[in-house]
Amino acid sequence: MPAGHVFVMGDNRDHSADSTVHMCTEGQTDCVPGHEFVSDDLIVGKVLALVWPLSRWSGNDGTDAFAKVPDPK
Repeated sequence: MPAGHVFVMGDNRDHSADSTVHMCTEGQTDCVPGHEFVSDDLIVGKVLALVWPLSRWSGNDGTDAFAKVPDPK
């Protein structure tokens, strides 16, 4: 991940235009590598709590939400 940038995950992953939407996938020709990262200059707030879904309050880390996030270069 470039310095001064973040990878943003939406709270409704099936219907969010988060960083995963802007990732280049294998065979894709109309994307720009690096556009999945958001400049931290654009961050206007911070997460104070995750409250939904209720099942996530348990701290169970049984998700593959970050499986497609590329390793830092």
